[in-house]
Amino acid sequence: MEKKLEEMQSHDQEIFNKIKLFPTILLYWEKYQKHLLEKVKAVKDGIIIAGDGRHDSMGYCAKYGAYTIFCCTIPMILLFSLIQRNQAGSSPAMEFMGFKSRMEFLIGYGLLITI
Repeated sequence: MEKKLEEMQSHDQEIFNKIKLFPTILLYWEKYQKHLLEKVKAVKDGIIIAGDGRHDSMGYCAKYGAYTIFCCTIPMILLFSLIQRNQAGSSPAMEFMGFKSRMEFLIGYGLLITI
C-alpha cells in the first residue's frame, strides 16, 4: 500500500512539474531576460561579450551542449542555449551552433556589440 502511495505521489509531482513549475520558471526567465536585454541595450557605446560552450561529456560522444553568453560591460549572463547533438550534426558542431544562434538573437534584438 505504501509503495502504491509513493508511486502516486511521484506521478502527481511529475504532473505538477510539467503543468505548473516548468512553465512558471520559463515565464519568469523570459521576463527577467527581457529586462536584462533592455538594460544592456541602453548602453550607448555598445557592449563587450564573451561566450563559452560546455558538453555533457568530453570528446566526440557528447549528446548535449550548453552555450552561454556573458556581458563583460555590465557583468551578467545574458543568454544561454541548450543544444542536442542531432540538431548540430555532431558533438564538435554544438558549440558553433550555440554561438551562431545566440549571436543572431543578440543582433536581431538590436544590441550594439563592440570588439
